[in-house]
Amino acid sequence: MGISGGPNIVDNGLVLSLDAADVYTPINRNLLTYTNDLSNGAWAKIRCQITSSATIAPDGTNTAFALTITDQTGLVRLSQSPISGSISGGPYTFSIYAKQNTISASLFDTGIYNTSTTSGSEPSYNILNNFAVTGSNGAYVSNRSVTSVGNGWYRLATTATISNNSVWYLFFDIEDGTGAKTNGQSLYLWGPQFEYGSIATEYQPVVTTTRTWPNVIDQSSVGTLSNNPTVDLTTNKNIVFDGVDDIIIGYNNVLPNTNTCTLEMFVNVSTISTYGQLFYIGQSSFNHNIPYVCFCTLISPNRFCFSTNKSSGGSRLVHLVSDSNFTTGVWHHCVGTMGDGLLKLYIDNVYIGSYTLPVDYVADIGGQSAYIGGGLSTGFVTDVSCKVGVARAYNRVLTSSEIEQNYYALKSRFNI
Repeated sequence: MGISGGPNIVDNGLVLSLDAADVYTPINRNLLTYTNDLSNGAWAKIRCQITSSATIAPDGTNTAFALTITDQTGLVRLSQSPISGSISGGPYTFSIYAKQNTISASLFDTGIYNTSTTSGSEPSYNILNNFAVTGSNGAYVSNRSVTSVGNGWYRLATTATISNNSVWYLFFDIEDGTGAKTNGQSLYLWGPQFEYGSIATEYQPVVTTTRTWPNVIDQSSVGTLSNNPTVDLTTNKNIVFDGVDDIIIGYNNVLPNTNTCTLEMFVNVSTISTYGQLFYIGQSSFNHNIPYVCFCTLISPNRFCFSTNKSSGGSRLVHLVSDSNFTTGVWHHCVGTMGDGLLKLYIDNVYIGSYTLPVDYVADIGGQSAYIGGGLSTGFVTDVSCKVGVARAYNRVLTSSEIEQNYYALKSRFNI
């Protein structure tokens, strides 16, 4: 079991990740490694070398790489194998930013190769014609695109559906085509990415082989298990709260100085309670005159509620409530977002609706802790008899497609 994160550790907006299975899976995870260090040994080089900080990258930093040909007599390739993570059919999209520089060879291939079946595909882009798509897609590939991002840079994206339970590697080749490879010539590269989905999302650099966050459970300064909630690592892998006094208290400063956030959880409520607190970020002395954001349950009828309260000027509690009764004893995926003047609620990948916040609404919860599974025994809210498999907090609003991806990534684990 792990509750991971910290005020200085942010991954695509994810600032708190609780998972009874101790698994950390960020959104749209880039399955490649060392993507901002192509000189690293994780990238194999054939007849070429990599130079770091060679030119200005598409994001305006001096972090782009030069791939320079060292032997023009044969295959020139940059590759990574095996691709980490779970490969589950797809579609998957692999992408990279490229810029011509001094290269005179015309073909740049972005390819995938299955080491189990010794088959693959290497569709080409024309370096000398603004990296235009050229030739056929080949096996597995369903779509290719080229997007100009300015200053001579193009983002090349290839989408493929690939077989399960196979070992794959990704490669980038330079071939002669209408021009010849020449020693000393180079091509600029930046931002390789391999991800689940049919589009290339915003590039997410991966510095090391894996992403590791500190486990802050049972460290009294940053996170504690209070009154011993039970960890069940059998079928669904979850944390069981008794509905009396169990609670997990996270570290402080989860969402500093923000009116923008997303709360997400996979939860199974055993017994409904009125204002039953499932996931709360705010002051420990809970009342309706302090800023907070939270998920709770309501009774008669049984509903999930996503609510927030403003920082000053008296109580101004606002909330969204699910539009139909939920069933106890089964798992549900609950997501609430706050940002751009709106609250939004999603239950089991269904958009419930939105609430427009007043123009002067401020819910400043900077410096406050996260509380999961308990009501803080204040009298305003109650404990909930429930199971929590995953609870996450983000410092931004997740899109509907990101919420859908998170839902499908774990729905089978929770039999939804």
